[in-house]
Amino acid sequence: MLIDNYYTGSVPGPEIEDLLRTTLVKVALDQLGWDVRAAEATQQKRHIVDIFKAEVPGFSKWKLAKAFLRWLTDHGWNDLTADEQTAWQKLFAAINKGLA
Repeated sequence: MLIDNYYTGSVPGPEIEDLLRTTLVKVALDQLGWDVRAAEATQQKRHIVDIFKAEVPGFSKWKLAKAFLRWLTDHGWNDLTADEQTAWQKLFAAINKGLA
């Protein structure tokens, strides 16, 4: 299953994290103090994880994932961007179809 079938952004060959690009940038700033907003805004065709790796010393996908899960306890589906919601709805529908 290719992520680019569900992704509407400009990153070629997107990874799963790119489906949450906007929210992950916000979560990283709010929860971890990692500010990659300027780099993300000027590098729309770059994978979000690559931006974090370049901008955050000692970047850890695990720490970002854990922060995102904490964020989810106070927020929810409606706090994702409309594009993120659409992408995830399409991905979940494809997964469910594959499991049926």
